[in-house]
Amino acid sequence: MFKAKMPHDQQVEAIENNSLEVNELLKTQEHTYFDKNNQINSDLYSTLVRERKIRLFSILVYLTFFIGSIVAGVINFVLNTKKVVIDNDKSASLGIGWYVLIGAALLISLVFLIKNILKYKNLNATERKIRQNIEHKDTPTYSVFYEIYQGIVFKKLRLNWLFLFFITYFGLFTLLIFLLKDQHIVIGKEGTSGAFNFFLDIKFHNVFDKWFGNVEVLAYSLLGVIGGVSLLFTIFKIYDLKRLNALKNHLSGEVAANFFATIEASKKQENRAWLKTYIIIFVLVVLLPLALILFLIYKKVIRRK
Repeated sequence: MFKAKMPHDQQVEAIENNSLEVNELLKTQEHTYFDKNNQINSDLYSTLVRERKIRLFSILVYLTFFIGSIVAGVINFVLNTKKVVIDNDKSASLGIGWYVLIGAALLISLVFLIKNILKYKNLNATERKIRQNIEHKDTPTYSVFYEIYQGIVFKKLRLNWLFLFFITYFGLFTLLIFLLKDQHIVIGKEGTSGAFNFFLDIKFHNVFDKWFGNVEVLAYSLLGVIGGVSLLFTIFKIYDLKRLNALKNHLSGEVAANFFATIEASKKQENRAWLKTYIIIFVLVVLLPLALILFLIYKKVIRRK
């Protein structure tokens, strides 16, 4: 049904009230920071402060992962490797599989830690440059808004693809652990000999225990890693979206429109490159080996025991 039209004075009052509500909401969402030296515009200074805070948070997260990986390596040595190397317990596990996973986590966390430290230092250098421009009576450059916006857009794109790669391959690895940990298979025919004849009797529970010490601990630890990484990915994604929306308020006019169009075109081009890479790797790493395994199962070269 149609609503009765409000009188002009009431319309104006309603618009003013709505504007006040929106402004109050925005104030609660984005805190404004002011330069104590009264040199830098509050919008620009607030952007620099917020970017430094997210870099500090990222540094803390990756530093925690880095230290946690080192601690995990020490724990693996004490619980597994020490029994073989020092206590001469030949039935114990060396924990080689854990060292591979821990080493990967250590390397990845170190790369992202260094990357965020460099970005934090770059933000400090940008602020110093802006202050120098102001001191020399030059108009401060606001290109920092464009640079940060571009960085966040491509960071989101690359983070999405990296997360997809992680979920695909780490998820497949976890799935294989759960599917195979209680399986006993044989490959080839027992009693055959020759250059192209072989026989393997694989008890996966024993194999995984030898690699990792305890397959049950491994399986649920992997699920915990997937859950933790997914949670962090969601937090970063939501916060990056908030940062983009905040930056858009400072980008307007024809220059901004051309900038957005250029960014969108570059984003689509890079997204296509990521897609092609993902498909090629998935075919080589997953589909071709899977087809070979299914063929060997069909020919009864691989059998459950």
